[in-house]
Amino acid sequence: MKDAPPSISITPVSYAPRVAPLPEDRVQGRDAHNVDMERERMRIEARRNLGRRAFKANARNTFDETVEAHVKLSIDKSRSDLIVRGTLALPHGGKKALRVAVFAEGADADEARAAGADIVGGVELIDQIAKAGKIDFDHCFTTPQFFPRIAKQGTVVSDVSKAVKNAKKNQIKFKMEKTAIVHVGLGKVSFTEESLRENVGAFMNALLQAKPAGLKKTSKYAGYVNSFHISSTV
Repeated sequence: MKDAPPSISITPVSYAPRVAPLPEDRVQGRDAHNVDMERERMRIEARRNLGRRAFKANARNTFDETVEAHVKLSIDKSRSDLIVRGTLALPHGGKKALRVAVFAEGADADEARAAGADIVGGVELIDQIAKAGKIDFDHCFTTPQFFPRIAKQGTVVSDVSKAVKNAKKNQIKFKMEKTAIVHVGLGKVSFTEESLRENVGAFMNALLQAKPAGLKKTSKYAGYVNSFHISSTV
């Protein structure tokens, strides 16, 4: 810098002194591991709270809104042969206690009661409902014996016990609409992030398994799901 022109002045720059920590100041061994674990726990908890706040901020009502998935499929709406539908039991159901009715007699009725059915009966139950004019249950199943009597009010099942247990787990059904969109509820805003994640994962797995065989692409799921959005009800 001795050759620099006289008109140029150089201002000295000073830096704050940095002192290396003493050995006794450093966190070592198990203590260091505990500190790292606590930091990771706080980071995960912050992410959980952020997810819960995002859903709660999106919720517009005082009631516990449903968390819904809206999936746009890459399926030609004119292809009536490509139908996407399925049924699954969510890992984490709703808080509402679902009432299940089963039209059955004999051993099937015993299996239904053992599985947790709330209402079980045969002809007398059908007549009772017809006379009262109201239905006090959320899901209804029937053995083939009673299907002609109840028309479309119940789902015909061969394994009564399995049907009742799945219904108690909050079994849901999904079906692609004419617009190639699937709408389905997967929990409540009050659910924990872990519960919602598991419900979304279970639904996505069922949706992928429901891919129509006639939808040919370069890989198993390519060109099937176009978009996937999650929001609260309103």
